[in-house]
Order: sequence, then structure tokens, then C-alpha cells
Amino acid sequence: MTDVKFVGRRVAERRPSVRPRDALANAPNVPLYARVFQTLRDEILTGFYDSSGKLPAEFAIENRFLVSRITVRRAVDELQRAGLVMRSQGRPTEILPRPPALVVDVGREIESHKAEGIDMQPLVLTFTWLRPDASLAESLMLDGPDEKVLWVTRLRRRLGQPVSHTSAHMPERIGRLVSRDALNHHQLIDILRQQGQVAASADQILTAAPASHAIAELLDLPVGAPLFCLRRLTRDSDGRPMVLLNSSLRWDRFSYRMDMRQAASLAMPAPEAADELIYSL
Repeated sequence: MTDVKFVGRRVAERRPSVRPRDALANAPNVPLYARVFQTLRDEILTGFYDSSGKLPAEFAIENRFLVSRITVRRAVDELQRAGLVMRSQGRPTEILPRPPALVVDVGREIESHKAEGIDMQPLVLTFTWLRPDASLAESLMLDGPDEKVLWVTRLRRRLGQPVSHTSAHMPERIGRLVSRDALNHHQLIDILRQQGQVAASADQILTAAPASHAIAELLDLPVGAPLFCLRRLTRDSDGRPMVLLNSSLRWDRFSYRMDMRQAASLAMPAPEAADELIYSL
């Protein structure tokens, strides 16, 4: 069984090796404050300021990027809104600590996010029955043209911060086992397991895409910010589809790593290559 970990990396503080505006030059269509915010955010998340625990003074950021005090303050406001820093009147801006490492069962990762008693908090946004289009009906291998599909969307938070938005479609035989109230208090995988419905296999695709206006608002991101997009179709032991899940995950709180090992007898990558999902918040 492979683990899922929440991780944080500590490195010695150092001055970013960039000339003024170097970090801003590659995004000419993005407002200056947003480019300053993105650069500082990336440096915070990679540990540039871990040793001091403080952001450079406003005048230092002004001189580095050759921007105005107003631009710097707006960028720092965005950092505070993202939960990365805390501003105090007359004091240096503090870098907020990130949660310690967490280990989660990979078999439950997107569905439950449970780890060492620290859970994701799900909120049901949509719970409705609909008639699927041809593509969805084919994916779920529905029994007939009149079969309905349950559509559920949820927002997941950890420590008050949004992490992912999920959209799940279930054929009628599976959807009838699920209630809105249950999904607000329990994980889908647990609800189905209690009903004797256990996933035996899954097809999964991981891509990247810019955040739409609706998803950006839910995940507290700028429109167009990068997202990890995960599409997974789970099947039962008879090969029948159970859940078609589409997840949008914040890029700064999720990464995907695959550990490939050679089979001892074949000198080639083992077919059961281990996947590791790393969530950092």
C-alpha cells in the first residue's frame, strides 16, 4: 500500500537569484500585483523564508521588483488572503507555518483524504438526478436510455483552506444508496462500502488546466490559475462502472509522483508501479 503525505520542505533562507522584474517578465498580461504575489507565493511554498519566518520589508520588495508601495501592499494582501502570511501593524509580515507531514491511505485519497485523525471537511454543493448525455451514458454503461444519473459536487477544505472541488456521477443502482445528508457527514467510499459496494478497479487520468471563473471562486484562486484535474472511473468486481469522478485540485496543495521499479526477472518497469500523491497545504 502506498502512502499519501502532506509535506513541507525546509531550506536555508537565501536571496532569490533574480534581477529586478526578472520574475515578472514571463507574464506580461498579468497585473503587476498578481505577478509579485505569484513570485512571493512560490518562494514561500518552496521555503525561501523558512529560517527567518518573515517576509522582506515592503521597501525591499519595491526595490526588488521596481514596483510601487501600493502594488506591494496589494500583493501581500493576496498572500494573507491565501493563508500564507499574517500582517501586523508596525511589525514584519510573518510567514504562517504549514501543517506537519501527514500520511493517508492511497486507496482512499481522493474519496476520503483521511489521515491520522485529521480529515478533509466536505461540503455538498450539488445533489441532483439528471438524464445523462450520450457520452456520460456510455462511460457509465447505463442499462437503458431512461436510466437517471445522480450528480454530486463537493468542496473539500482542510484547516479552513479549500483544497479540491469534486464532481461525481453515479448510475442509478449506486446513486440510490447515497443521501445528501450522508455525504455531508461521511465519505462516499465509506457509504458505498457499508452497502456492500466495493471498488475493484479504476481508470485514472491526470491533466492540468486553467481554473474557470466558477472553480476559481470556490478554490479561492485567480481565474486562469493552474489546476490539477483528475478523472477517475471506478468499477466493481464485475467490471460495471460505479462512480465517474472529476476532481479539480489547487496546484499549490497537490502534486503527483510515481515511483517506477524494475521487475526482478524482466529488467523492465514493474506493471504495479507505485503511485504517491503528495498534498502540501
